[in-house]
Amino acid sequence: MIELTDEMLIERIKIGDDEAFEYLLRRYKILIDKIVRNYYLPSYETEDFGQIASMAFHRAVLTYERQDNASFYAYALSCVRNKLVSLYRHELLKTEYIAEIQEMTVVMDSRESYYVEKTNALEAEKEASLERNRRKLVDKISKKYLLGTVEQQCLEALLDGLTYSEISEAYGFDRVKISNAMARVRVKFKKYGLIE
Repeated sequence: MIELTDEMLIERIKIGDDEAFEYLLRRYKILIDKIVRNYYLPSYETEDFGQIASMAFHRAVLTYERQDNASFYAYALSCVRNKLVSLYRHELLKTEYIAEIQEMTVVMDSRESYYVEKTNALEAEKEASLERNRRKLVDKISKKYLLGTVEQQCLEALLDGLTYSEISEAYGFDRVKISNAMARVRVKFKKYGLIE
């Protein structure tokens, strides 16, 4: 297969030749790895970026149409870079969304403290009432904004003041699953105008 050009290999791949894809991927592996090394996110391993880049490369192979001005080399590496940049931006937005949710928690907690101090009623009864209201709020938000079970559990845990590590221990979720759930919550809140 050494003598085959990229375009020849792509034609073979498009008719189902998996061996041709493996060969083409090996041909570009060093370049893909070089691109992958430029990206870092705390919730991703280098291997994760490598897999995402390989999938983007595979998609580039399947969508490549030979044109006079664009080589496969330029097209494929552009697709890989674009996919990683898109993922990177998406993860940064999720981090911002989670920070906003945590800020909402701080505001709710400060209001709760003010209420408890101001009214000077029985603490146990008030805490139970506030907890019921919080659960009702979470249930109302969950129904109105169509939150899934994982999203609801993560939102409720964050509203209870738990950290990601504590949520992970309590529910057995990894940090990526928690981040993804809170990002979906943020998107739904934004969609319905609860937050900007």
